[in-house]
Amino acid sequence: MFKQKIDEYGKMISIQIQYDDIMIERHNVISCTKTFKGDMFKSIMQYIDIELEGFHNVKDKEVVVSFGVKLEEDEKFEYISWGTFIVDNESIEKVIETHSTRFTAYDNLYKSHIKYDLNLVYPMTVKEFLIKICEKLNYHLVTYDFINADKMIYEEKYIDEYEVTYRDILDEIAGVAGGGILLNGDDLSIVYPRTTDYVLDEHNLKSLNICDQFGPINTLVLSDDYQDDTFYKEDILSVAENGRTEVRISQNQMMQKNREEFIDDLFNQINGLEFYPFELESFGFCYLQPYDLIVIKDRLGQEHKCLILNDVISVTTGLKETISCSLPESNVTDYSKASKEKKKLYQTILTVDKQKQVIESVVKQSEESIELVNDFKISLDGIESQVEKVSNAIYKFETGHHNIFENCNQFLYKDITSTDIEYKDDMILGINKDYMQGKDICISVDICVIGGRVGELGNYIGAEFEIGYADSTKKLYSTRWYLGQYSLQYLLQTSTIDHEERIWAHFKIEDKEIVSVSNLKIMIALNAQKAVIANPKVEFGTYPSGFEFDVTYVRDNVETIQKDYTEMKQEVGSLSLQAVSLEEQITTIQGDVSSVETRLQSTEFKLTPTEITAMVNEKIGTDGELTSMKVTINKDGLDVKNGAISITNNNGVKVLYADTYGNLIGNQITINNLKTSSGLIGKFIIDDKGLSYKENLNIDQKPCTFQLDIHPNAQDSFMNWSLKTNDQSADEFTGSLTYSGMNCRSINSMFFTSAMADIGDCSISELAASYINIEQNLRVLGTTNLNECNITGQCYVRNSKGQSVSMKRIADLVG
Repeated sequence: MFKQKIDEYGKMISIQIQYDDIMIERHNVISCTKTFKGDMFKSIMQYIDIELEGFHNVKDKEVVVSFGVKLEEDEKFEYISWGTFIVDNESIEKVIETHSTRFTAYDNLYKSHIKYDLNLVYPMTVKEFLIKICEKLNYHLVTYDFINADKMIYEEKYIDEYEVTYRDILDEIAGVAGGGILLNGDDLSIVYPRTTDYVLDEHNLKSLNICDQFGPINTLVLSDDYQDDTFYKEDILSVAENGRTEVRISQNQMMQKNREEFIDDLFNQINGLEFYPFELESFGFCYLQPYDLIVIKDRLGQEHKCLILNDVISVTTGLKETISCSLPESNVTDYSKASKEKKKLYQTILTVDKQKQVIESVVKQSEESIELVNDFKISLDGIESQVEKVSNAIYKFETGHHNIFENCNQFLYKDITSTDIEYKDDMILGINKDYMQGKDICISVDICVIGGRVGELGNYIGAEFEIGYADSTKKLYSTRWYLGQYSLQYLLQTSTIDHEERIWAHFKIEDKEIVSVSNLKIMIALNAQKAVIANPKVEFGTYPSGFEFDVTYVRDNVETIQKDYTEMKQEVGSLSLQAVSLEEQITTIQGDVSSVETRLQSTEFKLTPTEITAMVNEKIGTDGELTSMKVTINKDGLDVKNGAISITNNNGVKVLYADTYGNLIGNQITINNLKTSSGLIGKFIIDDKGLSYKENLNIDQKPCTFQLDIHPNAQDSFMNWSLKTNDQSADEFTGSLTYSGMNCRSINSMFFTSAMADIGDCSISELAASYINIEQNLRVLGTTNLNECNITGQCYVRNSKGQSVSMKRIADLVG
């Protein structure tokens, strides 16, 4: 009934304003203006401007606004709710001249104008993320099923260094969903253009201005406007028929890094939408909502489908409503630079990340299977620079790259009125023809056929070019789709065919001299109600590149990725330099990764005010252990962890190095004035007592053990030696050297054999001797008498007068 009454002449209107328990009726409402102004793919806030008679304390209040209409004086007003609004305290004004109160109040989207501060755990879906925001703002999510709701968010997109509000994020979610976000009280809805039965007749309007039709939308662009980096999807048939109508979503952080995951569903939602931009002024309808699709009939009776995005309703002594929808933001995309693929041949990207307060410059060059990247990043934390080289060697196929023909971002259209073969052949070769010799190439092109008639003209649609060789031969390389080639209709020739896909073919160019390459040609050699061919591409490789193919193609291959890069990072308190070499060999069988072998080598140098650190790392194999060597220099000195010392002399011999456990090993080292309290030099053991030596020998086919101990500080003897057999026999030779004061030397020895177990000590002493000199060696064989000892070389003792005493004499004396 409300809609019927509001359209009638002579209607009476009313406004009610309520806050707390106070109800203000229409006679005390001086004016009330309700407004919403929206854009496509954004959140839309509604607000009211109110002036009330008298002074009212509306600070921190919520006001409920209702609008009523009636036709007869004696009947009651029929009200509809305009919603609940939060008073903006800063807008409150007490007007002395009119003894009134003015203020502005906003719907509950007003709550979202606070800084984003959620601490979430990723990954999560877009819907889960929206639910977390609703919980934070005390909203109730009404729309659970929306476009891209189940797409994943893998990381935090909105860090706290920048003043990002929840309203900013809701705007981005609206863009991801391809609709608008509205609040009715605390209920949050995602809305899309919805067809209504509302028809507005110009005869009932104060004024009307209708522009040319916008649409049908047939191209969606997801862009990074700072760099003019565009990623798009299109309806080629609609572009050919109607011209291009583009919708652009820019700088959406939620989609920026993986736009290819969002664009398909988003494009399907908006593809084909069309409406007339307009502006009208009416006597008031008061019930229209954002995203309503209505029909406006002009004075000639022509109907125009219009989308409502803006509405201003003014209630004073009368009623006036202004409704409009303007054109979306106008942008001209250079489609020769835009991409429908994940990778491009050359990229120069300047990223200004408002959330992270980071400016990043990335320059990429991809040629053959090598990609060079230079990345320079400036942020509040410092400066970071990285130079990277990535090499891909893929066996069994060669990767696809850039289009080798130019001027290929175009289409050819043919409808039922044309009965001849249509073609375009203005796409020239963009590389040196010699480079094509012996290479794999792939031709691909978009086609769409509606109502194709079998058996007329050439019965095909496709793309082709020709190569002439030095031996006077020529060869045509083409990809074609034939009407009904896999259909029963081809045999019956009694029906029509609809078909849409991107067709492709792989060829091997002859490995011989090339003298000519024709222009690339696209042609429609069939009759149909509608047919279009667009965006031809010729590239090196055995399979067309682009995400449309990559997500479905199962490759059996071994891929080796060699990634080398250097990185410099300068922060307030440190400077870091890093060089990395990473090699991965990935084996894929029927789409499943069967093995990954990894080799990682890296070096890092870091300088801080307190220390210098150098580290070298290596890891071999998927499950291999990461081996690291680290050297640190600080106020405590030099610290080396995990080995890593090797010193080589001029002859190439390692004279000092560390073993696998980090222990030092020396070889051919000359040391002057060595001081140590413990350690090991060869087979000599150094401890706090002195020097010890022990070795296993084999004398006369008998295993023996020789041991020598030198203990300079011992009170009884400072040198002891022994030679013992290891078979528990009595064969033994022991000895010791003692001294008492600087002028006393004494040598005591004892010798046993199995036949002389009862022989006692043999002592040589010269108390007055200033020194003892024993030269060469004494070899004692097993005898039964000390006088029969066999003495070789010289063994003698000199006293202080230089007199010598023979060993024979000594033997007689002690015998």
